[in-house]
Amino acid sequence: MIGKIKSYAGFILALLLDRDIARTLRRTGASEIEFRIKDPREITREQQKKAHALIGEIGEYRGYYPWEAKLLMKYYFCEDERLEFFSLSNVDRTIASAFIDWLIEFCFRENIPTPDPMQSYCDDIERYLYHCLDYRKCALCNDPADIYHVKAIGMGRNRSTIIHLGCPAMALCRVHHTEAEKIGRDTFYAKHHVYGIPLDEYLCERLKMNTEERRDAIAQPNHKGNHQNEQNHQ
Repeated sequence: MIGKIKSYAGFILALLLDRDIARTLRRTGASEIEFRIKDPREITREQQKKAHALIGEIGEYRGYYPWEAKLLMKYYFCEDERLEFFSLSNVDRTIASAFIDWLIEFCFRENIPTPDPMQSYCDDIERYLYHCLDYRKCALCNDPADIYHVKAIGMGRNRSTIIHLGCPAMALCRVHHTEAEKIGRDTFYAKHHVYGIPLDEYLCERLKMNTEERRDAIAQPNHKGNHQNEQNHQ
């Protein structure tokens, strides 16, 4: 679906869509939508270099010819995002950025090594940090990572009952985790150009961290078990 922006003011945006969606809204009961702002400017030279570098690493690791890797990656990306096939010579910057982000996630998911950390290829740092948490890859070196809680869990607080949803966190290997604790959060951020991002429901589930629902679901069987034990002793 494509729409044109008719007017906007602050948080209010009026769109003219290319088709009527009233029936779909009534059928699904949807009250929210997602949209992507299309940057009309063409892909930058820097974006082209990043995309080609990532495609080259994927092709070499998988044993594809360069042209074959490029064709396959663009095809899979367009299938996933439901986009028309495009050329890296003149695609718009929005799609180029999304493609680079998709290539980084592909490398994480398929464990494809790269000579430099993925941070040097990323076009959207927040999406990159999200993928690092999702796949437990250190944001700085891409080694297997622990979860660094930006706001440390203090003494006396039970990790099994804390609600992690919305808490800022970052994926860091043991070496970089230790560095962050040693030099302090703000210095670490400024030095490495990274930062913590809030854990959403997907990440909490993926990382086995508590939302209210997850905490209550884990606690429920224990509660039932304790209740049963009390009955057995009566």
